[in-house]
Amino acid sequence: IMVPATAAPVKIAEVKVHVGKFKGVPLDELTDDAVRGLAEHWLPKAKVSPGKTPEDIYLIAAVTKRIDEINAQEDPSDSDVPF
Repeated sequence: IMVPATAAPVKIAEVKVHVGKFKGVPLDELTDDAVRGLAEHWLPKAKVSPGKTPEDIYLIAAVTKRIDEINAQEDPSDSDVPF
């Protein structure tokens, strides 16, 4: 996760989207598809942007965390359930 060393762990519930059509919406209220959209369209540009704001940094970390959670739910190979 791209979080500054001095930053506290990101609480997704406290992060509001500040870009695009979901501006002002808490990240934890977005659907998985909406989070995927941010990850596919906004995240690549935001990660390479030289002028990141604190809001950008938190949203990058929070979107990355949500995507990891979504992918973990969809990928049963990571589970500890024996077959």
